[in-house]
Amino acid sequence: MDFTSLREASFAYVDCYELIEAPAVRAVDAARAAGVPLLANLGGSLLGPAVARALRAHPRLIVQTNVDDAAYADASPLAASLLAATSAAWVVVTAGPFGATAMSPAQELTIPAFRAAVRHTHCAGAAFSGGLIYGLLQG
Repeated sequence: MDFTSLREASFAYVDCYELIEAPAVRAVDAARAAGVPLLANLGGSLLGPAVARALRAHPRLIVQTNVDDAAYADASPLAASLLAATSAAWVVVTAGPFGATAMSPAQELTIPAFRAAVRHTHCAGAAFSGGLIYGLLQG
């Protein structure tokens, strides 16, 4: 894979699902080598050992995942666990209609969801990630 374009990127987004762990690790390593901030999206998957090693102490790392609606109370403990496992700057856990929890080593934020007419949830996590990255880049 050719990752040379990462040198010009303002942010890297890498899906780190269990199913695609090996290529995800290569992409994470390339983002680290390029020195760009990284959003690693677990997409509800467990943090596998290879991805955990690749993410550990990555500078300017944000980890994102989600919990099922019924498990919204697990968002904060999951964020704390992922923060400890990765040393991320932030971990963001979405919980559908229950909003999102964002945790850094110094603080925790809970953001409520806004009401919307939902027709389909396919790619909702990627849309959230895109908005998150845009917001971070805009300050």
